[in-house]
Order: sequence, then structure tokens, then C-alpha cells
Amino acid sequence: MLLQATGDVYNPTAGDIALMLASATIFFLILFWRRLAPGRWRSKLVTDHIKKAWFTLDTEEQKIAFTKLIVEAAKSDGKVTGDENEAIFEEITVSHKKAAQKMTKEDMYSVLKGLSPDMHTSIVQALQTLLNADGEFAPKEAKWLAEVVDRLTK
Repeated sequence: MLLQATGDVYNPTAGDIALMLASATIFFLILFWRRLAPGRWRSKLVTDHIKKAWFTLDTEEQKIAFTKLIVEAAKSDGKVTGDENEAIFEEITVSHKKAAQKMTKEDMYSVLKGLSPDMHTSIVQALQTLLNADGEFAPKEAKWLAEVVDRLTK
């Protein structure tokens, strides 16, 4: 309904108010889900293996170890392509990357070994996704991945 004159006042009906409240509720639910929902909930709706693995990690130490592993995976064939860089998504922040640089490989493996076998599978799938992001699975990358799987399962 258009207002006919500038002096008219809009008086919403009960249906209009209910629609406004429903819209506001949906907006805040989406906002909550996008940033504040627990990672395990968010991981259920994500198809990307890197995001799924990231969301299911529980502690910051695990996330830093995973970040180090992901960065190592990107560098495993001697070059980081744009596709690989895009696969390392926005949730992995600069602070995670800086902390990962300070972490030793031994610390990284000790943290990741403490995860469940399901999480190991999820991490290996994330690594495969990243290594295949540039459309090429180089022999160096395959050898590196085999070494990582071996280190995680021992």
C-alpha cells in the first residue's frame, strides 16, 4: 500500500509485524550460523574437505597444526599455485599462519596424531583436495602425501 500524502502514517497490521519479526529472526539465524555456530554443526553443510576438516578441529593448537600441514602441502611440489592458494580458505587467518610458522614439524605431527581415526581420514581428504586444486597431482606431491599418511598412522 502506497502512502497517499506525506502526512499519512503507516499503521502495520499484525501480519506485517509478524513478517518483519520473521525476517529479522531469519537474518540473525543466518548471521549466527555463519560465524558463531559450533564447527561441528557448520561442517555438516560444507562439501569442501578443507573446510570440513577445519570446522571439526576442536582446539586452537589443532587448528594451528592443521594450518602448518596445509601450508606444507601447498609447498610440497616446490610451487604454490593460485588455485592452491584459493583452496586455503578465509577461515585460516594470518594469526593461524604466523603461529604455524613457529610450530615445528614434530609438534605438528604430535598434535595431529592425537586425533581420532575419523579426523585423520578427514585431514587426508583435505590434503588430497588441496593437492588436486591446481589440476595436477605431481609425483612429489604423491610422495609427500604418502609420508604424511605414514607419519599420522604410526
